[in-house]
Amino acid sequence: MGPILGAIADYRAIKKRMLAIFVGIGVITTMLMGTIGRGEWEYAALLFMIANIAIASSFVFYDSLAAAHCGARGNGPRVDGAAMRSAISAAAFCSSSTCCGF
Repeated sequence: MGPILGAIADYRAIKKRMLAIFVGIGVITTMLMGTIGRGEWEYAALLFMIANIAIASSFVFYDSLAAAHCGARGNGPRVDGAAMRSAISAAAFCSSSTCCGF
């Protein structure tokens, strides 16, 4: 799925919209994990898969945006993709754990 999304990110002008959609799906499914009851492992696995795919897909669009804004001019700061993904993951975890009351 990554190469297809990468091609879309490179050739379409919808990077910010797709980033917002995939992050939104990831955050919503992460928040829904608070509704998992005892013995509902199928529901938990489904939510985990959806959240994981959505957040991983959002990284493709974020990296595309970061490369376009930071590396295009040649004089801008260099941004490490792994560092930015870690920051986004931490922010998503903090916001979802705050909303779910953990």
